[in-house]
Amino acid sequence: MRRSGARQETRFSAQLQLAFSLYQDGLDQAALQVFSDEHAAPEGLDPQARYLLGSIAEARDAPASALSFWQGLATPPGVGAEEWQVRLAVMQWRAGGNEAAANTMRALAKPAKPLPAPAASRALALSREILGAGKPDLAEELLVALLPLAGRSHERDTLVTLGGIAESAARHAPAADYFLRAALAGERQPPDALALQARLAAARNLARAGYKDDARAQFQWLLGNSKDLVQLEIARRELSGLQEFVGPNSGRLLDPAAARGIP
Repeated sequence: MRRSGARQETRFSAQLQLAFSLYQDGLDQAALQVFSDEHAAPEGLDPQARYLLGSIAEARDAPASALSFWQGLATPPGVGAEEWQVRLAVMQWRAGGNEAAANTMRALAKPAKPLPAPAASRALALSREILGAGKPDLAEELLVALLPLAGRSHERDTLVTLGGIAESAARHAPAADYFLRAALAGERQPPDALALQARLAAARNLARAGYKDDARAQFQWLLGNSKDLVQLEIARRELSGLQEFVGPNSGRLLDPAAARGIP
């Protein structure tokens, strides 16, 4: 048993040295080819070599190859557990494993603890990739689960993406809620370009949802705070098109403070 363990350790060391040497010499593709015959039995490869080879495949946009090295691999040293899960999910998605990717992301969100910024950034990018592939329901599910975990640095981008999904489905009331939350997130003074764009999107969706009093308050706020000529023109045009509300709703979705833009 001792000899067997020593032989395996020697083999693993040689594998890692070879993989790293080829990588250092810029022979990435050669490294993948050399070890391709061992894909069927990844346990026969040194774990560090598997991580390196999978990372090479990841960088070369070869997701199936990356997964063949990474499948079943524990979180590598020096890599955050959350970031590792997202990287796996990205490779699963790009390799055509849609449900596997979704399950990996659901598992990521289950502990309900804040994500480190790099993992949150990758998770948001993957959700947008899923959305771009024509899967808005799945993208929305993942974004809703990730929103409380994303942290301040990615909260606004997540809210804006959710607002866009709702708006595209003509769900104007929830779209307005997402956009206004994005506009108010972080309480930036003066409001930056993204906050102003989100405010305008919120106002337009409030109008389309029938909450004209709230919409009017947001357009008037923009007229008093935005310096963007295009936004100002849109706000004036939308305001002139608003008529007195007649219908089953009160015309208000927001409380008065939120309607005026007070966090």
